This record gives sequence, C-alpha cells and structure tokens, in this order.
Amino acid sequence: MKKSLLFLFLFGFITSLFAQTHEAEGIQTGSWDYEIVNVIGDIIIPEGEQLTIAPGTNIIFNGYYSLLVEGSLIAIGTQQDSINFCVADTTGFATDLFSEAGGWNGLNIIQRPESDSTLIRYCHFSNGKAVGDTLVCNGGAMYVRKSSRVEISNCRFDNNYSFYSGGAVFIDMSNISIKNCVFTNNLAGSGHIDYKRGWGGGLACCYSNSQLFGLEFYDNVATGFGGGGFLLNIAIMMYLIVFSTITKLILEVHSAKCTLLIQQNHFQILLCMVTEPALLVAQ
Repeated sequence: MKKSLLFLFLFGFITSLFAQTHEAEGIQTGSWDYEIVNVIGDIIIPEGEQLTIAPGTNIIFNGYYSLLVEGSLIAIGTQQDSINFCVADTTGFATDLFSEAGGWNGLNIIQRPESDSTLIRYCHFSNGKAVGDTLVCNGGAMYVRKSSRVEISNCRFDNNYSFYSGGAVFIDMSNISIKNCVFTNNLAGSGHIDYKRGWGGGLACCYSNSQLFGLEFYDNVATGFGGGGFLLNIAIMMYLIVFSTITKLILEVHSAKCTLLIQQNHFQILLCMVTEPALLVAQ
C-alpha cells in the first residue's frame, strides 16, 4: 500500500513538472499557460488567429528562431510576474556579433489591417539579434511593420542588437503606442562609426503615427545616429522621456552623435529629461 502511494505521488509530481513545460514551433494559436515554452522552430500566429501568453511564462528560443505575428498576440504579464523572451544559449552573442550566435530572431509584428489588437505588457526581451538580409537587420528584439492597434507598455529591453536600426525595437509605417518601457544596453550598428547604418541604439521609429510615454533609455549605443533613439518622418507625441548614454561598449565604439535624433517630424515633446553627457537634436 505504501509503495503504491509512493508511486502515485512520484508519478503525479513528475507529470506536473512536464505539464509546466511546452515545446512550440510552426503555427500557434490558443494560449500558452506554462512555466516554460521551449521554442524549437519559427513560430507564426496566422491572420485572424490569436495567441495569449499567461503571466510568468518564460519563452526560451532554442536557436535563431522568430515569432511572427500576422494575427493577434496578447502577452500580458504583471509587475510581479512578467513574461520573459530570451535565448537558451547566449554564447557568441557579443564575441560573434554579426552572426546568429547567442541570439534569437525577434518578435516580428506584420499585421493585416483587419487584425485584432496586439497587447504586450510587462514583458522582458533580451538577446534578440537582427542580422542577415536588409529586412531582418532592423529591430533586435521587436520589428513592427505596417501594423495598427499595437500597444507595448511596462516592458524592458536589455542587451539586444541590430545591424541597421533599432537595437531593441524598430517601428515602420505603423500606428503604435509605447509606454513606460526601459531600454538598456542595446546596440545598433556595424561595430564602427558609420552614419549609413546604426540608427537608434534603443528605438528607431520611421514613417509612423506613434505615442511615446514614460520611456527610459540607459547605456544604449548606435554607431550612426541616435544612441538612445532615432525618429524619422513621423507624427509623434512624447511625454516624460529620460535618456542617458555611455561613451563605450563591448566593441569599443563611442556613442553616436546624439542621444535622440528627430528628423522631418511633426512632434510634441513634454518633459523630456536628458542626463549628461547626452544630447538631444531636432532637425
């Protein structure tokens, strides 16, 4: 009797452990309510479908894979229980920067006009890497293109890299709201001072209608323009933005010409706080 009870206990315990872990690749819909989701291939949320991710889920990419959103993604964590997007093995992320080593291929949001809202709250993104051809060389952790009804709030972006623009996040031709997010130690660029690439160490936003509220940028670097952020030809409202830059990074490059470059935009800035030795430039 005791052996039977022990067996049932061990069986239940082992089953519960496996129940908290899930492997994912290919088309995904419904919900992820697991402690760990091991991504073993590229993920796609199709047009007209939705994937919901529960608070506390750790999404671990076991290789250079991406999560493509053509439908709707609801990833809402909490202040105490965030959702984490990371890579299983970071080996080579910095030492072999221009390869896929040590990174994952980012969250790519390319929605259709009729798609439902995508909400990303209390999420943490680290070691995203945008390398390869021109399209995927933007936005190390997140790439948003031709999308509307996208909200990103209370998120952290740390240690992400893109070869061209938006070390952590790249926004292109989209209607998006980014609120109360922190960008730290992100890098955009080719590894040396080059004004043709490396724009927006933390964030790059182009040809978009955007609301930026309560953002903080610390120790981000771009080898072109805008160590913290780069904003090009957009309608924008910014409120309570904090910038801080550093003078060196792992590649021994210096911060770009300015912390934030604003070019050809219609914009309104309220309470933009720039800490030394940062520089804010509007053209």
